[in-house]
Amino acid sequence: DKIPLMDRDLYYRYSIFRKEKVRMFYSGRGCNYTCSYCCVPYMCKIGDAPHVRKRSPKHLVEEIKETAIKYGMKAAFFQDDTFTQDSIWLEEFINLYKKEIGKPLMCLSNACDLNAQKLQLLKEGGCISIGIGVESINGNTRRILNRNDSDQQIINAIFYAKKLGMRITTFNIVGLPGETLSDIKNTLEFYRYFPVDSVWCVLYQEFLSDIRKPIKENKYGNFYMTLREEYDKDINKKFHQYETIQKMMPYIIKHPKLLKFVGSNILHKISYLLFAFDSYVREIRVW
Repeated sequence: DKIPLMDRDLYYRYSIFRKEKVRMFYSGRGCNYTCSYCCVPYMCKIGDAPHVRKRSPKHLVEEIKETAIKYGMKAAFFQDDTFTQDSIWLEEFINLYKKEIGKPLMCLSNACDLNAQKLQLLKEGGCISIGIGVESINGNTRRILNRNDSDQQIINAIFYAKKLGMRITTFNIVGLPGETLSDIKNTLEFYRYFPVDSVWCVLYQEFLSDIRKPIKENKYGNFYMTLREEYDKDINKKFHQYETIQKMMPYIIKHPKLLKFVGSNILHKISYLLFAFDSYVREIRVW
């Protein structure tokens, strides 16, 4: 609460930003988890500050109220990693938000931080959409990533949120260390049995955690990977397939036969166009 509120005039003086009526907020900084692909655990090692620095509900609501009055607001989007982690804080905030703001809200969460009671609380507070990090449906792969979510927690989070009428977006990564096409097929199959509203997927990028080491990189499609002797045309072909899957994941979930053609150069080129179109439509739909 000691940190001054951001000066939104730096952005909202431009009409293109001012017209966006979904306003973004952060309830805190840091995170209690240590996901191996995330920058936050490394940033938490800097200095002696606690891993999570949470704002008081009153302080956050005052910022939302000020923003809504000054710029207008259709909905609030909480983009921090810890919005749903603290149950006591969340209940206090939701009760105050309902009373003082009363607008729809969207947030991000880990599946292990969601249960039926917490989702009911979010629904009562006006939550219309939740983004859930799944990354991979393969439990062994998630453990490599230091993700503690179990398969059942992911299933329950999706089931109860959809039962309450919330829109669900999941975040996924393809090309992870040790991941095979069979693992990716299992993730695609999962979404056919447990459908969500939007499946967002990114490509795995390898970075060294020790910044003192020199890094040489080579490009494989959209992959920038640390050079190793074993990289050859077969590895390049695999990355080519992963990139097509990443860009076409929603289409492959609906049409599984497309998976047979992910090595096609034509489909690879088409995937870029579809990905750009989907990204544009998604932004228009949200904002």
